[in-house]
Amino acid sequence: MILFQNILRLLRRVLIWFFGAYWVIFVGYTIKNLIQGGPRAVVAWYQHISYTGGLSLRWDWRVFLARQVAILAITLLLWFFGRRPSGRADTTTTH
Repeated sequence: MILFQNILRLLRRVLIWFFGAYWVIFVGYTIKNLIQGGPRAVVAWYQHISYTGGLSLRWDWRVFLARQVAILAITLLLWFFGRRPSGRADTTTTH
């Protein structure tokens, strides 16, 4: 059971780092494109990162925004899930 908990803790930490890096890069490139090329450059970059792999689907900002909100929700859930107390009694207390 302890091994399973350690594996889950490691997986959660890796995912937090992955999503954290994603958000740093996403916000950084958004700011860079906004400064260098204005809103059109930002939208062009958003279209580029949401490329559907050759499918002839039109880009929709609502779908893109929904995906970003979902990724943010997952990131926040991982962050707050790991910060809550585990419910175990503290065995190092002194009386």
